[in-house]
Amino acid sequence: PMPSLTSQIGFAIAFGAGVLSLLSPCVLSLVPGFLGYLSGAAVGQDGELAGSRRMVIGHALSFVLGFSAIFVTLGASVGLIGYLLVRNMTLIQQIGGILLVVLGLHTLHLINIPFLDRTLQMDATKVGNQRGMFCSMLSGGIFAAGGTPFVGGVLTGILQRGAPSATVGG
Repeated sequence: PMPSLTSQIGFAIAFGAGVLSLLSPCVLSLVPGFLGYLSGAAVGQDGELAGSRRMVIGHALSFVLGFSAIFVTLGASVGLIGYLLVRNMTLIQQIGGILLVVLGLHTLHLINIPFLDRTLQMDATKVGNQRGMFCSMLSGGIFAAGGTPFVGGVLTGILQRGAPSATVGG
Protein backbone atom coordinates (compact mmCIF):
# COMPACT_ATOMS: atom_id res chain seq x y z
CA PRO A 1 0.00 0.00 0.00
CA MET A 2 1.02 3.56 -0.73
CA PRO A 3 2.00 5.68 2.29
CA SER A 4 -0.58 8.33 3.18
CA LEU A 5 0.03 11.98 2.35
CA THR A 6 0.24 12.72 6.08
CA SER A 7 3.06 10.21 6.57
CA GLN A 8 4.87 11.51 3.48
CA ILE A 9 4.66 15.08 4.77
CA GLY A 10 5.77 13.90 8.23
CA PHE A 11 8.75 12.14 6.68
CA ALA A 12 9.66 15.25 4.67
CA ILE A 13 9.44 17.44 7.78
CA ALA A 14 11.53 14.97 9.81
CA PHE A 15 14.11 14.76 7.02
CA GLY A 16 14.28 18.56 6.73
CA ALA A 17 14.62 18.93 10.49
CA GLY A 18 17.44 16.37 10.42
CA VAL A 19 19.27 18.33 7.74
CA LEU A 20 18.83 21.54 9.74
CA SER A 21 20.14 19.75 12.84
CA LEU A 22 23.19 18.63 10.87
CA LEU A 23 23.81 22.23 9.82
CA SER A 24 23.48 23.56 13.37
CA PRO A 25 26.71 24.89 14.92
CA CYS A 26 26.80 22.13 17.53
CA VAL A 27 26.64 19.26 15.05
CA LEU A 28 28.40 20.88 12.10
CA SER A 29 31.46 21.41 14.28
CA LEU A 30 31.71 17.61 14.66
CA VAL A 31 31.91 17.02 10.90
CA PRO A 32 35.67 17.79 10.67
CA GLY A 33 36.27 15.05 13.26
CA PHE A 34 34.34 12.60 11.10
CA LEU A 35 36.28 13.62 8.00
CA GLY A 36 39.55 13.46 9.93
CA TYR A 37 38.70 9.97 11.10
CA LEU A 38 37.92 8.88 7.56
CA SER A 39 41.10 10.37 6.15
CA GLY A 40 43.08 8.81 9.01
CA ALA A 41 41.54 5.44 8.22
CA ALA A 42 42.82 5.76 4.67
CA VAL A 43 46.39 6.73 5.59
CA GLY A 44 48.93 4.23 6.85
CA GLN A 45 51.44 4.64 9.66
CA ASP A 46 54.01 5.94 7.21
CA GLY A 47 51.67 8.73 6.09
CA GLU A 48 51.14 7.20 2.65
CA LEU A 49 47.73 6.32 1.26
CA ALA A 50 47.02 2.89 2.71
CA GLY A 51 44.04 1.98 0.63
CA SER A 52 41.83 2.77 -2.24
CA ARG A 53 38.78 4.94 -2.56
CA ARG A 54 36.82 1.74 -1.98
CA MET A 55 38.41 1.43 1.46
CA VAL A 56 37.49 5.00 2.40
CA ILE A 57 33.91 4.39 1.25
CA GLY A 58 33.87 1.15 3.25
CA HIS A 59 34.96 3.01 6.38
CA ALA A 60 32.37 5.74 5.71
CA LEU A 61 29.61 3.16 5.31
CA SER A 62 30.74 1.36 8.48
CA PHE A 63 30.70 4.68 10.34
CA VAL A 64 27.18 5.43 9.06
CA LEU A 65 26.07 1.90 9.99
CA GLY A 66 27.22 2.45 13.59
CA PHE A 67 25.67 5.92 13.61
CA SER A 68 22.38 4.60 12.24
CA ALA A 69 22.29 1.64 14.62
CA ILE A 70 22.14 4.02 17.58
CA PHE A 71 19.22 6.02 16.20
CA VAL A 72 17.30 3.00 14.89
CA THR A 73 17.69 1.28 18.26
CA LEU A 74 16.62 4.46 20.03
CA GLY A 75 13.57 4.86 17.80
CA ALA A 76 12.55 1.20 18.06
CA SER A 77 12.95 1.16 21.82
CA VAL A 78 10.90 4.33 22.25
CA GLY A 79 8.03 2.72 20.31
CA LEU A 80 8.28 -0.44 22.38
CA ILE A 81 8.56 1.43 25.66
CA GLY A 82 5.63 3.65 24.63
CA TYR A 83 3.55 0.56 23.98
CA LEU A 84 4.52 -1.18 27.22
CA LEU A 85 4.15 1.81 29.51
CA VAL A 86 1.08 3.57 28.13
CA ARG A 87 -1.04 2.29 31.04
CA ASN A 88 1.25 3.95 33.60
CA MET A 89 1.72 7.26 31.80
CA THR A 90 0.67 9.44 34.75
CA LEU A 91 3.09 7.71 37.11
CA ILE A 92 5.90 7.88 34.55
CA GLN A 93 5.28 11.59 34.01
CA GLN A 94 5.43 12.19 37.76
CA ILE A 95 8.66 10.21 38.11
CA GLY A 96 10.09 12.03 35.09
CA GLY A 97 9.16 15.38 36.62
CA ILE A 98 10.86 14.50 39.90
CA LEU A 99 13.94 13.27 38.04
CA LEU A 100 14.04 16.48 36.01
CA VAL A 101 13.88 18.61 39.18
CA VAL A 102 16.62 16.54 40.87
CA LEU A 103 18.89 16.82 37.81
CA GLY A 104 18.18 20.56 37.65
CA LEU A 105 19.17 20.94 41.30
CA HIS A 106 22.36 19.00 40.58
CA THR A 107 23.12 21.23 37.59
CA LEU A 108 22.63 24.30 39.79
CA HIS A 109 25.01 22.72 42.36
CA LEU A 110 22.32 22.83 45.03
CA ILE A 111 22.68 19.08 45.54
CA ASN A 112 25.57 16.79 44.68
CA ILE A 113 25.14 13.47 42.89
CA PRO A 114 28.76 12.22 42.60
CA PHE A 115 28.31 9.62 39.86
CA LEU A 116 26.95 12.33 37.53
CA ASP A 117 30.26 14.19 37.79
CA ARG A 118 32.29 11.30 36.39
CA THR A 119 33.84 11.34 32.95
CA LEU A 120 34.51 8.16 31.05
CA GLN A 121 37.36 8.22 28.57
CA MET A 122 38.82 5.58 26.34
CA ASP A 123 42.55 5.03 26.49
CA ALA A 124 43.51 5.29 22.83
CA THR A 125 46.95 3.78 23.48
CA LYS A 126 45.29 0.45 24.33
CA VAL A 127 43.36 0.45 21.08
CA GLY A 128 46.47 0.81 18.96
CA ASN A 129 46.49 1.87 15.36
CA GLN A 130 43.93 -0.68 14.19
CA ARG A 131 41.46 1.06 11.95
CA GLY A 132 39.30 -1.80 10.80
CA MET A 133 35.71 -1.56 9.67
CA PHE A 134 34.51 -2.53 13.15
CA CYS A 135 36.40 0.44 14.63
CA SER A 136 34.72 2.69 12.06
CA MET A 137 31.31 1.29 13.00
CA LEU A 138 32.08 1.68 16.72
CA SER A 139 33.25 5.27 16.12
CA GLY A 140 29.99 6.02 14.31
CA GLY A 141 28.00 4.67 17.23
CA ILE A 142 30.01 6.71 19.71
CA PHE A 143 29.66 9.79 17.50
CA ALA A 144 25.87 9.31 17.41
CA ALA A 145 25.55 8.66 21.14
CA GLY A 146 27.70 11.70 21.91
CA GLY A 147 25.88 13.91 19.42
CA THR A 148 22.36 12.93 20.46
CA PRO A 149 21.98 15.85 22.92
CA PHE A 150 22.73 18.31 20.10
CA VAL A 151 19.76 17.12 18.08
CA GLY A 152 17.60 16.54 21.16
CA GLY A 153 14.78 18.93 20.29
CA VAL A 154 14.20 17.56 16.83
CA LEU A 155 14.82 13.96 17.87
CA THR A 156 12.40 14.25 20.78
CA GLY A 157 9.65 15.56 18.49
CA ILE A 158 10.16 12.74 16.02
CA LEU A 159 10.28 10.06 18.72
CA GLN A 160 7.19 11.45 20.47
CA ARG A 161 5.31 11.30 17.20
CA GLY A 162 6.33 7.68 16.68
CA ALA A 163 5.97 6.42 20.25
CA PRO A 164 2.15 5.91 20.25
CA SER A 165 2.32 3.73 17.12
CA ALA A 166 3.72 0.79 19.14
CA THR A 167 5.49 -0.47 16.03
CA VAL A 168 8.88 0.16 14.59
CA GLY A 169 7.52 0.79 11.10
CA GLY A 170 4.89 3.38 11.79
